[in-house]
Amino acid sequence: MSIKEITKITRQLNAIYKAADLLKEEFVGKKVTYVGENSTVSIIFSITNFMHLCGIHYRRGAALFFQDALDRKINLQDIKIKIDSTTFLKLQVIGSVSLLLDKEISIVGRGIYSSLRYDSAIRTRKKILALSLMQNGLNYVPISLLNLTSKEIGPGQKVTCIFSEDLISGEVKSIMEIAD
Repeated sequence: MSIKEITKITRQLNAIYKAADLLKEEFVGKKVTYVGENSTVSIIFSITNFMHLCGIHYRRGAALFFQDALDRKINLQDIKIKIDSTTFLKLQVIGSVSLLLDKEISIVGRGIYSSLRYDSAIRTRKKILALSLMQNGLNYVPISLLNLTSKEIGPGQKVTCIFSEDLISGEVKSIMEIAD
């Protein structure tokens, strides 16, 4: 990485750390379900998804990148910038990942963003970010974090409820519900 790239990533480290904390707390080990006006999307997030959402390659591997983010000890020398120029677009919005649990989100159906094909997406209603998803059986897995400030996707349908189910205990927790 160049000195300029190292500086840009260093500025985003706190956002990466906060995003890792949120994902561990609210998504890892859970099935998070978004209920829309006409459809439902259930996401199962793996710790190995996080590295890709940040748009980088970590030489020590995806699982260790997540753990290093939780421990606040990411080694900049183990980071490799992706050649598709998406790294810094993703890092610009990684600090806003908490908006995926906000009442101002929507479910978007199948689409294409640049050359990325996705089966569904969860997006903020303001042009900030979207989490693109690929269907895996009855559930979805994250495939990319999209920066909507650079390119738009459809508005989708309003989410009316978000709940999570712990994959081990089966405990169900309401995250967000909009009263009529």
